Amino acid sequence: MPNRPASHRFSALVPFWHAQRDACRWVLATLSARQGPSYRKPGAQVFINDLGQWFGVISGGCLEADLMRLAQEVLADGIARTHAFIPDDAEEDGNTLARTGCGGSVWVRLQEICAANHYLDLDAVHAAIMARQPGVYWQDLHAVRGAGRWIADQTAPAPDGAQWLGSRLDLPPHLFIFGGGVDARPLAQLALALGWQVSVCDARTHAARSSDFGPAVRCWRCAPQALPPAALAQAQAVLVMHHHVQLDAEALQALHHVLRQGAAPHYVGMLGPAARRAKVLARAGLQEQDLHAPGLHFYSPAGSLRGADLPEDIALSLICQIQQHLHPASQAQDVRTRWQA
Repeated sequence: MPNRPASHRFSALVPFWHAQRDACRWVLATLSARQGPSYRKPGAQVFINDLGQWFGVISGGCLEADLMRLAQEVLADGIARTHAFIPDDAEEDGNTLARTGCGGSVWVRLQEICAANHYLDLDAVHAAIMARQPGVYWQDLHAVRGAGRWIADQTAPAPDGAQWLGSRLDLPPHLFIFGGGVDARPLAQLALALGWQVSVCDARTHAARSSDFGPAVRCWRCAPQALPPAALAQAQAVLVMHHHVQLDAEALQALHHVLRQGAAPHYVGMLGPAARRAKVLARAGLQEQDLHAPGLHFYSPAGSLRGADLPEDIALSLICQIQQHLHPASQAQDVRTRWQA
């Protein structure tokens, strides 16, 4: 088991907790509300144990020390608590807790994770993460001993009664890279740092070697047409970057086959100028509309930053474009609440 989760995503924190849930006692701290600016949005979580360790982030570091102390109080009596943190420039009101540095106020709910409250239903969340099943995790903000509920339906209403905070499960995107050359390596590493899943496909002997990408990257040493259909169908983002017209054409053919089967990534990008795009499509025997599907956008040339030149620059440019496409600003707030009178 690693010393820390792969990322600060809830979908990375839960498996980390689950692997050692009975090795120590745990508290789940959740940012339940805010007024004004804050480092994280409502729904952000931190897992805290009785060994003095915390995993995840709610602030930029200004609140976590006090969250540790508050978590010890929860472990002492088992009573869930909600605490308010006010801005560091607010007038003194007797609040001895740390102040937020972002200028806003935040409320944090702390609940013990234990058998008595069914582990806040986090076992069900863990199973959903392993199966990559979307849904909403709901927390009862009034339950004295803490309560959570997993609902495997993103459109279902909150459970009846009480006051619930719900957040969609943030399953990490799966990035599939056709081409395992020198510029694919920083791209894969940057995606891993964001907690994404990464696969690389390249049949060339000098490319897509596990020794170059590390054990966290799934390397397919085969031609695109030899890929199992499910390998590509599970991707949310696909990049074509062999720097070879024929190989890129074969990758687009493999992608077209997956689209015809009904699966579709949300993002497809291909490196190179527009004139080259026309050559690759002609070699593949495809029209640009053949790569269209509901919810899919084809970026060619791919990348969002002008002046990207080195492999690291190109990687950043591509990741920025994918992140912006998968998580537009209009969908950034994924938290819902239900108030019961």
